[in-house]
Amino acid sequence: MPACKPCSQSIRRQKQRKLTQARIEKVIPPRYRDARIEQLPEGFADLFASLDDDKGIYLWGSQGVGKTHAVCALAHYFITNGLKVRIVRYSDLCMELRRCFDGRSERSEGQIIEGYCSVDKLIIDDLGTSVRATGRQSDFRVAVMLQITDKRLRDCRATYITNNKPMEYVEKEFDPTLASRLNEACEIVKLTGSDRRRQNSG
Repeated sequence: MPACKPCSQSIRRQKQRKLTQARIEKVIPPRYRDARIEQLPEGFADLFASLDDDKGIYLWGSQGVGKTHAVCALAHYFITNGLKVRIVRYSDLCMELRRCFDGRSERSEGQIIEGYCSVDKLIIDDLGTSVRATGRQSDFRVAVMLQITDKRLRDCRATYITNNKPMEYVEKEFDPTLASRLNEACEIVKLTGSDRRRQNSG
């Protein structure tokens, strides 16, 4: 005997909740899974709500002010609304691509980059955390960031970036072209406040 309509709807909702939770656990690091958009500073939350769907955010501020917590709150919101999201630390992105050149990756450089270009929302955390002795990012890293940013900009997919430094840093240590693209793709927001890590450890 087929299940009654209310029962089947309840089963579908339950399955959807489990699927959403699985996606949250796959995308968001355990430390930040409780981050919610309601916890964002009022001005930042209002700005986010006012942005077009294809407009990202370049979120910068001092270490420990809550940049990663903020973008993970956005990620939770996106996932619960059915969007495909990826979060990657900039250093991990570089390491993932480096494996292509020493035979440790089963995917090509192009396949890896496409994976980051094709999701609805991409979050790159801690941009530029590793810099060469020259004070500039390598040509390869600049090219990767340009490729990802350009593709996502053309496809009207929002990109969210956190950094300890303002956009002027991107122009100086990456490339003026990348800074120009990010200025077009993202709203620039400075997050202020005290070091939350020190508060939590105290």
